[in-house]
Amino acid sequence: MNSLVAVFALILATLIPAQSFGAPISSPGKTAGNGPCVTSGSDNSQIQSTKNTMKTCYSVGETGPGGGIVIFYSQTAFAEPGAGCRSSCHYLEAAPTTGPAAWEFPAAPWSGITDTSSGATGSAIGTGYRNTTLMISQSGAGSTGAASLAKAYRGPNNKSDWFLPSKEELNLLYLNAAIVGGIGADYLWSSTESDGSTAWVQGFGDGVGGNFQKFTLWKSPPPVRAF
Repeated sequence: MNSLVAVFALILATLIPAQSFGAPISSPGKTAGNGPCVTSGSDNSQIQSTKNTMKTCYSVGETGPGGGIVIFYSQTAFAEPGAGCRSSCHYLEAAPTTGPAAWEFPAAPWSGITDTSSGATGSAIGTGYRNTTLMISQSGAGSTGAASLAKAYRGPNNKSDWFLPSKEELNLLYLNAAIVGGIGADYLWSSTESDGSTAWVQGFGDGVGGNFQKFTLWKSPPPVRAF
């Protein structure tokens, strides 16, 4: 009897191959999968936490969907009103400074209107797109101010939702300047105004910033986009 059982077990093992139901393997950097991303492990690899629509995870320093450099990731979604991701944003990418569609840091006033408030007072992460919209919507803003230049940028992948970063978004760019590359030690505009005649500028040599006259020809930073 024992020999018959052994033979039967051998036949089953031959006819029915073993199946693995282990968890998906994550690897450092970009990982294709489903649902929002979470960080996992000491190597900052990112894995998928749910099974919804197809999405892709990115690490800071990688190339984003717009062709820029990812400078920020938040596991918790943040809102960037007006941007395509709306209230479900997880990343910010900055325009590239080399290669196709490289940002060239044009010197520009903050806006064509330099003595009247536009209402672009948001300073937090998630307020740059709205600030930019308010700036370029102001009558007489023109097309040569920092916000207009950022909004006109399309990047390597022809995206139309780039914007001038807010004060805190600009600081993220400063903190990741070495990753983006090519920025130097110039003073760069943010989209955050203090009042009708001044707006926030940050120096990329030492990180120190302050409010300066909007008509000053500071350089325009690489536009950013949320996704």
